[in-house]
Amino acid sequence: MTKKNKLSIFAAMILCSMTIFAQNQVLQSINIALSQGYCERAQKLYNAYKQNGGKADDSIESRIKKCETSETVTTPVPENKPATPVPDNKPATPVPDNKPITRTPVAISNTSTTDVGVIIDGVRWATRNVDRPGTFADKPHDTGMLYQWDRKKAWSATDKEVTGWDISEPARNSWSKTNDPCPQGWRIPNTAKLETLLNKDRVRSEWTSVNGVNGYRFTDRFTGNTLFLPAAGYRGSSNGTLFTAGTYGYYWSGTVGAYSYLLYFYSASANTGGTNDRATGYSCRCVSE
Repeated sequence: MTKKNKLSIFAAMILCSMTIFAQNQVLQSINIALSQGYCERAQKLYNAYKQNGGKADDSIESRIKKCETSETVTTPVPENKPATPVPDNKPATPVPDNKPITRTPVAISNTSTTDVGVIIDGVRWATRNVDRPGTFADKPHDTGMLYQWDRKKAWSATDKEVTGWDISEPARNSWSKTNDPCPQGWRIPNTAKLETLLNKDRVRSEWTSVNGVNGYRFTDRFTGNTLFLPAAGYRGSSNGTLFTAGTYGYYWSGTVGAYSYLLYFYSASANTGGTNDRATGYSCRCVSE
C-alpha cells in the first residue's frame, strides 16, 4: 500500500470518528432535553440527527413519544393582571357548619324590668313610670306607683287613703342607690335631666290625654320622639291622702340643694321647682344609667 493510500484511509477514519463524536453529542443533548421536559426541542434534535445520517434509536423515540403525550400546557397569567393576594391576617370565611351564631340578646320590647327607652334631647328616658320597686308599669299611660323621697316603699296611685304612711322626713341629703326604685340599668334623674324636657328650642311640650289619662307630652323637635308623663297627682306628707290625680303631675329628681327638686305640670304649664317636704309621695320616671 502506497503512502498516499495510507493517508487517505487515516483521514477517513478521523472523519468517521468526528462524525460519531458529533452524533453522540447530539444524542446526549436529546437526553438532557427529555430529562428537563423539553419535548419539542428533543424532537427537533432527533430529526436533525437522523437527517444527518444518525442511526435510529428506538429507546429515544419511545421517550420522545411519552414526553409529548404527557406534556401539560399551562395557561399563562395575563400580563399586567397579577393574582390578587390574600390579605394578611384575614383568613377566608369558613363555610357555616349549621351551628347558629350566639349573639347577646337585645331588648326589643318592654317588659316589667326592661324598657326600650326613648331619647329626648339627648337623654334616654324610660317610656313608663316606676311601678313596684325594680319594675315598670305596664303601659306608658299607666300611673305606676308613688314614692317618698329616698324611700323604696311604693304606694298606690289610685287608692284615696292608705295606712302605714311614714310622716317622718328622710334624713339623707342624696337619693341613695340602695333606695333607688328604678329597675337595673336605670336611675332617678337629676334636675339637669328633668330640665332638658323644658328646653323649648329643642323640645315641644303640651298638655294632652292618652287613652283617657291626662298628662304632658314632650316631643323632640329634631327626631320627633315623644315621651308621655301621666298626671298621677301626689300623696300628702301628713297622712298619705291622694290629691290632684288627673290634674297635676309631680316627678322626683335625685338632686338635693336647699330643697329636693322635682318636675311638676298641669294643663297650663310645666316647670321644675323644689320642696322641703320630702315625705310627700310623687311619681318616678327613670333615665338610663
